[in-house]
Amino acid sequence: IYHGGNIEELIEAIEKFLKLENKIRKNMGEEGRKRVKKLFERQIVIDAYLEEIQDILVSNNSKKLFFYSNHREDDLSIGISKKVKSQIKEIRKRGIEVFYSAYFNSGIGIFNNDDELVEYHKCILFTGWMGHIIRRKDILKISGRYIKKTQFDYVYMRFHFWDGISVKFLKDAKSKLETKIVVEAHSYPYKSTARGLSYKILYWLDDIYQKKVYKYIDLVAAVTEERDRVWGCKTIAIENGINTIDNEKRNINKRRDNEIRMICVANESYSHGVDRLLKGFFDYYREGGKRNIVVWMVGEYRGETYEMIRKYKLEEKIIFLGKCYGSERSKLYADTDIGVGPLALFRQKAHSGTCLKTKEYFAVGIPFITSADSTALINDFPYVCVFPENNSGIEIQKVIDFYDKLPG
Repeated sequence: IYHGGNIEELIEAIEKFLKLENKIRKNMGEEGRKRVKKLFERQIVIDAYLEEIQDILVSNNSKKLFFYSNHREDDLSIGISKKVKSQIKEIRKRGIEVFYSAYFNSGIGIFNNDDELVEYHKCILFTGWMGHIIRRKDILKISGRYIKKTQFDYVYMRFHFWDGISVKFLKDAKSKLETKIVVEAHSYPYKSTARGLSYKILYWLDDIYQKKVYKYIDLVAAVTEERDRVWGCKTIAIENGINTIDNEKRNINKRRDNEIRMICVANESYSHGVDRLLKGFFDYYREGGKRNIVVWMVGEYRGETYEMIRKYKLEEKIIFLGKCYGSERSKLYADTDIGVGPLALFRQKAHSGTCLKTKEYFAVGIPFITSADSTALINDFPYVCVFPENNSGIEIQKVIDFYDKLPG
């Protein structure tokens, strides 16, 4: 043992060690290994650590969280439903009980830590624009009331927009001052530049009520490029993630010589920019394009999209398949050549690609087109084709050239 501080002692120790017989040095090594294994073997260290933090673990096991969400518990094919269920699963792994809200069977459901339905309220009207307003009001009201009558340590809220109803939810959630509230701004900024009168009214209400929320929120978790405090609250930037275990690399079927198959997976909103793709198709075939390109549309799409397809006479090129997931979607992915990512995030003043569907394309190995930058991309990455952020039609010839140059 050299205690340090004296170079002569170090030299003496080294010389003494070098003069030892090989048998003795080998024995020292074996004894050292036994000692390390006895005191520092991985499981021994883990057990010692767990013993030290046992009090904390017991405390965490008693914690309860209410996850406010408006996902569809009866339709897990929707991206947001899969995301919320994954979030809940990961929080539970930390030893925290999670109760949550969801739309269920044309009504509002409250579910306990075992995913059992503990409260259910049928909505008077569930579909259509009026149904959307009513069910949102109901789920906020019912969730707030349930939180108020139950002891929760945390409330995690997926944000829509601020108005009197959502602020009332925060008040109910904070009725017990020790309750910590985290709000997930899953898309920020969220105000689109080109929407109708109804959205302008919603944004006007949001401008009024967002000034009140800082009193109730302990933390904002925002999918954003912003670095400022959102709504005047402490803010951390987060990213959408994906479970690669649930999205195994696809089995790729053989390429076709004169046909390209594309897939668009969406619960469509204006910022998806599907209209840009349709304009591009119209221009390509009007100018004499010969390549046969088909787009499989998986999910739910806006009425304007159907009208545009009829207007441009693209019924043979754009195929609606409805919702599909699991093995059915895996089969589609195996036959897909190119995925369609977000083409108009700039319409909601966002420029970074955080969409779940592009993460899924990455995970299963589908090249895709997009107009949004992504922190997941590297320079000159050959499997993503990026288009300018504007309202012009997508240049289909560029898509074809991208496909023809793909490695392999």
